[in-house]
Amino acid sequence: MLSRNAFLVDLVRENIGRVLKLDSIENGKSWKGVDMLIFNTWHWWLHKGSRQPGTEWNESNSTTCKGQTQPLMLCLVKRFGEGFRKGKGKGGLLSQLRKDGHPSIYGIGGNKGNDCSHWCLAGVPDT
Repeated sequence: MLSRNAFLVDLVRENIGRVLKLDSIENGKSWKGVDMLIFNTWHWWLHKGSRQPGTEWNESNSTTCKGQTQPLMLCLVKRFGEGFRKGKGKGGLLSQLRKDGHPSIYGIGGNKGNDCSHWCLAGVPDT
């Protein structure tokens, strides 16, 4: 069974917004009869306010890559390429160069959301 709920407890909408009901697992009824249940930390980096840990994104003056369509500077691309050929490629620098790496905004329907689960990770998975 695959459940895309990031919480074991119930998440409900109330007048004040979304609320976690820490004393309720009504959604647990869907687990009844399941032979195996795997708990995963899921996509915690997608929640509002989080950024990549251990990088400059944690600083208060940081910005997201939303709306970015080009690498930071062409000279960085050249510099990165030289380092990569020497076996010194840096995942963090590569992430900065791939600000355009959110394919979701170019897909069918033009989804405006960023696919950070695949493109904002340190090291950028397409390497």
